[in-house]
Amino acid sequence: MNPKNCWILGSLGLTLSLAGHVFCYMSMRMKFQIEVYLVARWCPKEQVLNHP
Repeated sequence: MNPKNCWILGSLGLTLSLAGHVFCYMSMRMKFQIEVYLVARWCPKEQVLNHP
């Protein structure tokens, strides 16, 4: 295996790993935003406003 192929595979693996982390972070943020939205929607307004 020549060094160029090794470097390409390495960078591809790094890119996939990074994409996985970004996707995980994005989906966590989306989940958090959806939960906040549901709380804001279903809780009484005073309760939400009084939260710090």
